[in-house]
Amino acid sequence: MTPAAAFDALARAIFRQRWPVLVGCVAIALLGAWAGLGVERKLYGSTAEIAGAPSQRVAEALRSEFQAPFGPLMVVTFQAKKLTVDDPGFRRALDATAQALRESTVVKRVVSPAGSRDRRLRSADGHTAAILVGLASPSAQEAERATPAIRAAIRAPAETLKQADPTASYAVTGAGPLAYDLARYGAEDGARAEGRVLPVTLGILLLAFGALTAAAIPLVMGVLATAAAMGLIALVASHWPLAIVVQNVATMLGLAVGIDYALLVIGRFREALGRGAGTEDALAESMRTAGVAVAGSGLTVMIGLAGLIFTPSLNTRSIGVGGALVLAAGVLMALTLLPALLAILGPSIDAPALIRLRLRGLDAGRRWGGWAGWVCQHAKPLAAAGLLLLALAAAPIATLRTDYGASSLLPRYELEFQRGLDMLASLGRKNAYAPIDLLVTADTGAILQPGSLDAQATLYTPGNLDGLLALSRRLREDPRVLEVLSPVDLRPGLPADHYRRLYRHWRGARRLAPDRFDAFVSRDGKRALVQVIAVDDLRFEAIQVLARDLAEAPQPAGLQVVVGGQAALYNDTHQAVVASAPGLFAFVIGATFLTLALIYRSLLVPLKATLLNLLSVGAGVGALVVLFQWGWGMGLLGLQEPTGGLPPAILATIFCIVFGLSMDYEVFLISRIKEAYDATGDNALATEEGLAATGGVITAAALIMATVFAGFAGMKLVMVQMLGVGLAVAVLVDATVVRVLLAPALMRLAGDWNWWPGHRPRP
Repeated sequence: MTPAAAFDALARAIFRQRWPVLVGCVAIALLGAWAGLGVERKLYGSTAEIAGAPSQRVAEALRSEFQAPFGPLMVVTFQAKKLTVDDPGFRRALDATAQALRESTVVKRVVSPAGSRDRRLRSADGHTAAILVGLASPSAQEAERATPAIRAAIRAPAETLKQADPTASYAVTGAGPLAYDLARYGAEDGARAEGRVLPVTLGILLLAFGALTAAAIPLVMGVLATAAAMGLIALVASHWPLAIVVQNVATMLGLAVGIDYALLVIGRFREALGRGAGTEDALAESMRTAGVAVAGSGLTVMIGLAGLIFTPSLNTRSIGVGGALVLAAGVLMALTLLPALLAILGPSIDAPALIRLRLRGLDAGRRWGGWAGWVCQHAKPLAAAGLLLLALAAAPIATLRTDYGASSLLPRYELEFQRGLDMLASLGRKNAYAPIDLLVTADTGAILQPGSLDAQATLYTPGNLDGLLALSRRLREDPRVLEVLSPVDLRPGLPADHYRRLYRHWRGARRLAPDRFDAFVSRDGKRALVQVIAVDDLRFEAIQVLARDLAEAPQPAGLQVVVGGQAALYNDTHQAVVASAPGLFAFVIGATFLTLALIYRSLLVPLKATLLNLLSVGAGVGALVVLFQWGWGMGLLGLQEPTGGLPPAILATIFCIVFGLSMDYEVFLISRIKEAYDATGDNALATEEGLAATGGVITAAALIMATVFAGFAGMKLVMVQMLGVGLAVAVLVDATVVRVLLAPALMRLAGDWNWWPGHRPRP
């Protein structure tokens, strides 16, 4: 059975069982919406470790080899304008907060300035103080999950400070709170973006269809597809970690493809009704034509997104999983729920008559027929002009940089994390929340094979100790370094001979200062942790450079140094995504080419589609370079500064999504041309008829999809802004320059060779 025959049979079966199908599909969508409530609480904002990367090896060694009291570190910060740490009211608030933290089940260790001689926990003027919180959970993602519990635990005791001094403030900061804040605000911002998009989309649909009912159905389909997908995402997130960005991307794609697919099917259904077909026959025609196109385009989009599932970054993997789920939901809804609705409505799809009559003044088919004829008559110059225009749009890629300022990607509103960071700046330790971790061992294999060294081969033999002292001295001489914490930096000013005497019996030395040794000395004495804290005026991207410099520095004699920490994790993620890009691109391009070749039994059609899709991607990325990297038009996006570059994960995501979405319009256009070619055997006539029949629908669909993406470009999370802008520009370029100008012009020029070897060209 051919696909067309199978979809014809499916349409007639749904027509007979339209009410049960409708009720069942709506019930599934509502169940998905219920399951997806609070999905953001199951998603992560933190960057996951890259398996096998240096930062992951360091993190694993610290978890398994050290008794560190401060694994994932959080800092509770206080600031008051009137009171100081020495005043009773301030001290009572610190004591009560520290006690509340010690009683929390997620906390391992607490150090408060009220009970510590460490003057670094209070500012010079005494108006700012910090409490260090070591968590019981070992990973950054668990630290993110613990953030609301920590904030809830300190709220009541910390409020006592505000009672004593109304000008006082407090915050919880650290890498975990940053990830948590980004996740929470991203979810709220996404809901606001969705509210902006839906009314505008309804207006475009109303103009496209000229009927309120026909316009409302695609909107309902988009919302239901998104709701069902959110339930699936929540289910997957219960068993595998997913990043919070999946929520925004799934909403964007769910609305866009849900609306687009409904638009394509409804357009063909109304066209058949307009020719006098009955409801069942019109439904069958729409399914064996537009339905097949929806299934084919959905498959190609899912192929593009599937490539992201195999990337090393949690963000890109999550987008791949969430995108594939929302595409599957959108296709299934378009092929089941939508036909059931159309079977029930029939000619009532154009109700109410008053609105339909008011908006039905222009003969769109005749306009697009004239355009199609003009394009085919001037195919050569128009093809050259289109290629030149796309080349110019992609030209900024020549200056593309994948190194970017991570600080510039933070949202443009106040996070509690940021308030805490500002208070840490008053202590002169703004970057203490994310130190660079250097794991030092005397054996190159010890980090990978814990416990493999001889019992006598500790790190603290005289030769190794001298290497550790030299490493500490070199680090302290770097102007970018504020402070070094290590087994040979226990107290400022201690001479090297002191450490040589101390470590003659390192187990005895551990009993003298157990907290210090738990933090910086492994249980077996074979490894050391050296923490590097950057100076306050060093931005995070500069800390990333420092981490790279330390990783590339010469190794101390007899020692191995491996670099970890948050900055190193970002570096490793960047390198892993860049390294995976060639394989990702090859998979998406190859799989898409093969799918189209099988669908159309042609080699030239998929080759042309692949090349044109690459040009569409180039236009979208070129726009990102201009707006974000160069900073042209920053004010329109609310950016404070250029990003300096684009994250590789964003580029990979845009490539995969655009490459798939472009196929939506390619499949719809080529399917209509192929349909006409099979009927007439005339490629030129088929190209004109296909463009005339689909040009209006493609343009409306692209305008809707671009509107959805542009609505999310107004979010305050810069990463989501980049996705929204890149996708919106690429889709608009694809639907205007590519699908209704360049693609038909090239189809006209290729003649019957378009369909070789499925159809042999006539002499």
